[in-house]
Amino acid sequence: QISEGKVTQNYNLIGKAVAEAVKNENIDKGPRLFCDRQFYDMVSKNASRQILIQIRDHIGIYEILWPMPYIMEKGINRYQELLEISLNLWLYFNHEEYGLHYFKLLELIVKSIFEAYKTNKNEYQRIMDVVKEKFHNKSVDIKKIRHILSAYCI
Repeated sequence: QISEGKVTQNYNLIGKAVAEAVKNENIDKGPRLFCDRQFYDMVSKNASRQILIQIRDHIGIYEILWPMPYIMEKGINRYQELLEISLNLWLYFNHEEYGLHYFKLLELIVKSIFEAYKTNKNEYQRIMDVVKEKFHNKSVDIKKIRHILSAYCI
C-alpha cells in the first residue's frame, strides 16, 4: 500500500479474491479447498495430475483434492495410511463439537482415493473392499458412512 507517500507492506488481505474465498468457505466444512473456474483452468493447464473436481450442486465451483498427489506418489497400497489416520481422528473426535471437521477430512480422503483410481476398474473394486474392511475393523457401522461410499463410488 502507499501510506503518507511511501510504499509500505500491509498484511491485511482485501479484494475480490478474499470475498470469493469467504463465500466458498461456506460450501462445506473441514480442511477443504474450493476455487472458481478461472483458478481451475489455470491449475488444470499446469497440473501433472488431475486434482480438481467440480462440486455437485455448485456450478463453477471446484474442489482441490489436496491429498491426491500424496496418494498417487506413494502408490496404491499406501493410500491406506491416510485412510487410517483420518478414520482414527474422526473416531476419536466425533463426539466433540468440532467432530464434523474430522468427518469431512475422512470424506475428503475417501473421495481423493476413489478419484485417484477411478479409471482402473480392477483396482477400484479392490479399493472399495479395503475401505469397507477398514471401517469394519474399527467397528464402524457401514451405515454411518454409506453416503460417503455411495457419493464417490461406481
